[in-house]
Amino acid sequence: MKKRILAVSMALIVGFATMFIFGSGISQAQPGGADDPLVTRSYVDARFDELLRMIIRDPGTGQPDLGNQNIIDQIVDMVVSQINQESSLHTPVFVNSGGLVIGAEGTEIILRSGSATGHVPGQNGIVNITAGTEISHGSPIPVNHMLIVPRDDGRGVRTTSNSWFIIKGDFNVFR
Repeated sequence: MKKRILAVSMALIVGFATMFIFGSGISQAQPGGADDPLVTRSYVDARFDELLRMIIRDPGTGQPDLGNQNIIDQIVDMVVSQINQESSLHTPVFVNSGGLVIGAEGTEIILRSGSATGHVPGQNGIVNITAGTEISHGSPIPVNHMLIVPRDDGRGVRTTSNSWFIIKGDFNVFR
């Protein structure tokens, strides 16, 4: 019985000692290191600036390398373009009675106040996402329903009274 208690006690002591030894190594990790990957924005910005300096400068002369600068400019333009597409905002637009809003493919149109009808020059219509239906030519546009123009073929809405819209995407207003 005493041997069993001694064995259990030794096992517990060894277990706690092992946890203490290996556990203390984790708490000593350097911030931003491989063991502690959480970093601050200033750390990331500093590393990004360092990388840009390495890319822009010729390692042999330390002078600007215009070939790399052109590549960087193209990459920056692509990133900015992507950010602008993803973060484009809904634009409030006022249209007088009788005005016409023509949307490009994928344009979102929401009638906030006033009244309007669908303007569809061909077959099919404009997708009413809110109701899960299609708006055909001359059909009334419900207030606060999101419409999506499916193709860039002259589809849009015609106002029957002074109206406010919220529009996201490319569009033209004809008054």
